[in-house]
Amino acid sequence: MFNFALVGCGGMANWHAQQLAKIPEVKVVALCDCVAAQTKAFKEKYFADAVACESYEAMLEKPPVKLDAVVLVTPHTTHFPQAKAALERGINVLVEKPMVTSSDDAFELWRTVKRTGSCWASRINRLTRRSLDICSRNEKRGTWEKFNSFRVG
Repeated sequence: MFNFALVGCGGMANWHAQQLAKIPEVKVVALCDCVAAQTKAFKEKYFADAVACESYEAMLEKPPVKLDAVVLVTPHTTHFPQAKAALERGINVLVEKPMVTSSDDAFELWRTVKRTGSCWASRINRLTRRSLDICSRNEKRGTWEKFNSFRVG
C-alpha cells in the first residue's frame, strides 16, 4: 500500500481523487487546502479516513503516517516550493501542470531528484507531438532523464 497526500482540494483535485480511488494499492491518508472548509468537504466526499491537515508545511513536518507521495493540485506559483519541500524529505511528487514557472526551478527540482532519489512527475493532459519531440531531444542530449508517459484511469 502506498500512502498519498492530496494537496489542494479545488476543482481539478476532483479528477485526481477519482483516479486515485481507482488504484487499489493507493491510500489517500492526508488532505490539505488553504481553505479549511474545502478540505473538510473533500474529505467527506472522497476520503473519509484521511486526515485533514491545517497546512502543507504542518503535514510535511508531522504526517499522519509515512508519506510515499504527494499530489500537488495547487496554484502553479506554489509548485516549486511545495515539490522541493517534499522531495527534500524523500517524498515522491506528482504535480499538476504547469510543473513550475521557470526553467531554473525545473532544473533545480531535477537536481533535487538526482540527489534524493525521489520521483517527480508532472501531469500533462494535452501531450502534443511537439512536447514529445522536445522531451526526446533533451533526453538524447543527456539534459533530462528518460522520458516516460503513462495514463491512469
